[in-house]
Amino acid sequence: MGGVLGVFDSMLFADDYARSLETDDIETFLNSPPERSEKEIAAEDACLKESRKSDVSDDELDAMKLPPAVAELRGLWQETVTDAESRVVKADEFKSCFDEEKLPEMRGRSGDELAHLADEVKREIEAEKLSPKETVAKFGEWDSAITGAFRECAEPYLAEVQNAIDAAHQQFERDHATQIKQAQDAWASVRRDAEKLGWSPDEPLAGYERQHVG
Repeated sequence: MGGVLGVFDSMLFADDYARSLETDDIETFLNSPPERSEKEIAAEDACLKESRKSDVSDDELDAMKLPPAVAELRGLWQETVTDAESRVVKADEFKSCFDEEKLPEMRGRSGDELAHLADEVKREIEAEKLSPKETVAKFGEWDSAITGAFRECAEPYLAEVQNAIDAAHQQFERDHATQIKQAQDAWASVRRDAEKLGWSPDEPLAGYERQHVG
């Protein structure tokens, strides 16, 4: 969850950045895998065969996606949360609070330029050609101060925002009861199909781990 509540659960930028680098690393591995001996390839094939009950086609895997009903509901809920927060948090007051911190990390910029500044800092760090771990750590140091100031400015609104979202949640469940049921059914269908292909809730990443770790 983003906004006032979300900033207490994660960093403003660093957590998403770390995930994006991890995804890039996986894609690089898949697109340009290291050379392996025939013995290693055979061992990997054996592991993959154990991880599923039968051969799975690309079409079957492509079908294992986020159901449209779920995606739509998520979008509606995010709009609801944003609306609830906007009725509590005074945007001008929040911006003034953040800008008054005058953080060195902001380089004299205002909060309105924060997203652009974050991209700028990423590019500068990436130009240093550090390891992914070092890159994330260095960016996290910059983001830590930014997130800390954000949390200080959000703290006065926290309780009221939580109450507003709780009320909005109850109304949301009433207004979208049919869509919620459709989303639940859609997820249940995806789960059933995945289980037929060998997925298990006890080992949700078994196939991936055997391929990339084991």
